Amino acid sequence: MPVEVDGKKSKKRGRKKGSGEKLLAAAAWLRAFLAAGPRRASEAVALGERAGFSEPTLERAKREIGARSTYRWVADGGRFWIWTASESVDGCVRAQKNREHVIS
Repeated sequence: MPVEVDGKKSKKRGRKKGSGEKLLAAAAWLRAFLAAGPRRASEAVALGERAGFSEPTLERAKREIGARSTYRWVADGGRFWIWTASESVDGCVRAQKNREHVIS
C-alpha cells in the first residue's frame, strides 16, 4: 500500500521501516521546519530528535518531501550541510555555485 505525503503517493510500496505514520509525521514536521528557508542539517536533526524523530526517519522524510542537502561555505573556508525544501532548491544551488551565500 503506497504512503501518501501531502496528497502525493510515495514511490515506495508496502510497509517498510519508516514508511508509516512516523514517516508522515516527520515529513509534515520537516516541511514546516524548512518553510522559512534553508536550515543547517545539524539544527534540523537536533530539533527533529527533540520532536521525537530519529535521524534516519528525518533523512527518509527529507527524501519523501523532495528536500535537498547542499554545502554552505563560510568565509574562513569551512563548510556545513544545509537542508532546503524542494521549492527553493534551484535558487539556493545557483546562488551557492556563484558563492553568493558566503557567511562571515
